[in-house]
This record gives sequence, C-alpha cells and structure tokens, in this order.
Amino acid sequence: MFQAQTTKRNPRAFGFTLLEVIVVLFIVSLMSVIVTQLLMNSFDLKDLITKKDTTYHEARIVISKMGNELSQAFIRKENNSPEENKATSDVVFIGEDNGDRDTITFNSFSHFRYLKDKKESDQNKIVYYSEENEEGIRVLYRKETTHFTEGSEDNSIIYPILKGISHFDLEYCDGSKGEWRPAWNSQSIEYTNPLPIAVSLKLEITPDKENEENRITFRTLIPIEWELQRTAGIGEVHKACEEEK
Repeated sequence: MFQAQTTKRNPRAFGFTLLEVIVVLFIVSLMSVIVTQLLMNSFDLKDLITKKDTTYHEARIVISKMGNELSQAFIRKENNSPEENKATSDVVFIGEDNGDRDTITFNSFSHFRYLKDKKESDQNKIVYYSEENEEGIRVLYRKETTHFTEGSEDNSIIYPILKGISHFDLEYCDGSKGEWRPAWNSQSIEYTNPLPIAVSLKLEITPDKENEENRITFRTLIPIEWELQRTAGIGEVHKACEEEK
C-alpha cells in the first residue's frame, strides 16, 4: 500500500504578516508626509518669489515715475508781487524730514493731458507721502493738482501707488554749499538756491509684513534739470554732492 505524502506548507507563501503590513504602511505614510511638506515648501517659496518679483517691478515703475517728475521740477509763482504771493498758492519745492516718513511737495512740468482739448497745461503740483491704510499697511500715496488759480475748484487726485512701505527717505543736494540736506524749503531765506540740484531717494519695501528679512531697498539719485541748467557754472559743486553721497 502506498502511504500519502504530506508536504509542509510555508505560511509566507500566502501573504504578509501583520507586522510587515504595519511597517509598509508606516513607510508609505512617512514618504507621503515628506513629499507633501516638500510640495508645500515649494509652493510657499514660489509665492514668496512671485510676490517679491511683483513688488520689485512695481517699485521700479514708481521710482521711474518719481524720477521723471522730480527731474522736471521748477519754481512757480502766481504773481510777481511778494505781498500777493500767499503760501497756499506759492508752494514751489518743500521737502519735510519726518524720519523714514518724509513728504515732498513740488511743481513740475510732468502733467500728461489724457483728454483732447481739455484746458490743462503740462504744469502740476505733486505731493508724495506715506501713511497706514485701514489694514494697517503703510502705503505710498501720490497727490496731483493741475489748477493753481486761487479760489478755483479743488481738483486734486490722490491715489495709492505702492504698498508695504517701511522706509521713505529723501535728501537734497545744496548746489551752493555742496552738501546734502535732510529737508528743503524754497520759501525760506535759509536756502540760497530755490531748488536742490539733485534729490537722493531711499525706498524700502517689505512685501511680507510677518517676515521683515525679505526687505527690498532701492536707492537712486535724481538730478533736477531746471536747477542744473540755471547753475551750469558750478560743476565742481555738483561732483562734490555726488561724491559725498
């Protein structure tokens, strides 16, 4: 008689043990967490770079516009008689030193007429200043006035041009002394020349208020063409201002 042979089956041939399944799930979960974190970091980095690049582009446009307007600054008076010239209608070039919150008011030939046959000239009065908005974000504002006649209707236009300002500082080169001044007032007898020959601008922006390490700083030197043409004979003083800065 034949005796049936019994073979010993290997239990591993039918699947994984519970311990192996747990280990595999742990490894897969760990890899998922790592990959998810890497993706989130890459997305955050992309958003940060995009925001920084956008802010940089906007700031360059603003600086270019300010440079164009300041370079065309000039002295403007309503009347020839000193008695008839009032401060409200004879604001020519005033730079107020407020730490990192400077304000500048000046007349310029930079007004652009958008509507055909509109009774406007290329002259305007421009004010740049910064203050916090309703969200607590510091904003750089631009105010433009195109009519100067006393008693005329106030047609000033104010609008924000740049958000996230942390530093707005201006200095003015005195061509008669070859030195930089923190403020300027063409209506004061303290200033020999009515206009500075150049304006130094420092603009600092923080795109992310929670991360102040990502600040962007801009510096530029803006020559005042009207004053340079008027004082063309003092080139050495112009160089002195440039070298000092």
